[in-house]
Amino acid sequence: MGLREIDPGDRKYRERKGGGFRKFLAIMIIMLALALALGTVYALVTDSRSKMEKASLSSDDGGSDIFDLGQVRAKSSDIAPAFIAARISFPYPSASASFREELERKAPALRSAASAFFSGHTAASLLPANERAIKDGLRDTFNSLLSLGRLAEIWLSDFAVVQ
Repeated sequence: MGLREIDPGDRKYRERKGGGFRKFLAIMIIMLALALALGTVYALVTDSRSKMEKASLSSDDGGSDIFDLGQVRAKSSDIAPAFIAARISFPYPSASASFREELERKAPALRSAASAFFSGHTAASLLPANERAIKDGLRDTFNSLLSLGRLAEIWLSDFAVVQ
């Protein structure tokens, strides 16, 4: 009538032990789906794609082209860091071939600087309400690395902060 010894080969024991991993996996899938949904809503609300299309149409008149820096990922500076993902692009003068070459040459450094910028902020400071400050901070960070020209505007699309 004593305690029964647990056999690791016991089916019920294995099911209980694997339940934690299944819960973790389910939570991760839900968080990923939530991040995707929030990113989509954010893009629709800020109309990021429309801005990019308008800029590409205006580039035909010799004014500006778009440089796509690509997807940048980082973790916030919170105690329990949030995952940050953003696609960064910006207009630049199309007449300046040397500036385009500098952007292409320094793209890895710009991506690294963007990642460091996001990593230096908390998830709360990266909310959509702070979009202007985020873009201005990224622009100033990028301009400090560039010598042949200056960026006036930064576009963030597919921007998501997942806690």
